[in-house]
Amino acid sequence: MRFAVLSLLIAGLLCSAQSAPADFQAERAKANELFAQGRALDALPLYEDLAKRDPNNPAFAERHASGLIAKAATITDDAQKTAALREAYNELLRARSLGDNSNYAQTEIEYLEARFAPRKSAHPTTAPSPGYRESKDQQVIASMQAAEAAFARNDYAAALKGYSEAAAKDPTYYGAPLFAGDTAFRMRDTAKAGEWFEKAIAIDPDRETAYRYWGDALLAANQPDDALRKFADAIIAQPYTRNTWAALQRWSQRTGRPLHPPPARPAACQTLHTVAAVAECARSAADSGIKQIADTGFLECWVLLNAADAQIAQEYAAFRSQHRALLRDYILRVICAVPEPR
Repeated sequence: MRFAVLSLLIAGLLCSAQSAPADFQAERAKANELFAQGRALDALPLYEDLAKRDPNNPAFAERHASGLIAKAATITDDAQKTAALREAYNELLRARSLGDNSNYAQTEIEYLEARFAPRKSAHPTTAPSPGYRESKDQQVIASMQAAEAAFARNDYAAALKGYSEAAAKDPTYYGAPLFAGDTAFRMRDTAKAGEWFEKAIAIDPDRETAYRYWGDALLAANQPDDALRKFADAIIAQPYTRNTWAALQRWSQRTGRPLHPPPARPAACQTLHTVAAVAECARSAADSGIKQIADTGFLECWVLLNAADAQIAQEYAAFRSQHRALLRDYILRVICAVPEPR
């Protein structure tokens, strides 16, 4: 979920532990304790110092960045907020250069990269999604800023109040119910979190975030089957982002149920750039995995989800509008090997 679930990076945190001075060990222990309690903002000055004292430790760099992101949520001045996020972005890049390949680091780098170093996607979207619209209502903006600041302080009751006010003032603003749901999840109210996520999805069913957050909440509540369906819906909403597939991997690791990677596009089909052409080419390929997918009626789903290039991706929205259930069945039956209901 948002800026909270980080990799432990145990090896990095234990690096040089035996030879470190006592005050360093005490500072690290306190920082880790605060971080484990979800108090990234309180741990920020400690990780900032630890990152300076041990600049080759990727865990300190990542957690320093996490604190900076939490700090940015409390800042109302745009220039100061941007400066904090830029510093977090640079720290995450530094963590990656030191070997940090956690999903958290990669996801936040991609998020901040869109702000500070935008680049053309390999699978561009065909049109702006309404879920990415920012509210221009100053009352909504004020409520959101107050809620974000409260969230960063772990004052979840105040945060939920602010997000609820923002949602009431602008019922078409996706961010308000999304973060209200995340806050309800932190308050361990899975049912209420689901109600808020459902409201966000109603605003934009083709943005992945609410599905993914809902899946995280259900997984934490030990409802893995329901969580899987939300993660599948997240992939269907936005199949060409790292976040959605990483959530599915997280589900697999948590449940111990393996995923089944689909076959790659055959070499003979590499120069083709439409769903129909790749599907027809793949049917004639001597690949048992592709044949099995074709025999079960999922060949176009495989092309669009697992063998697409930028041109093929342009066909996805139209296919999804007609075949959302088929896409879900492909993810569940083929990739996750969930048996068909009897």
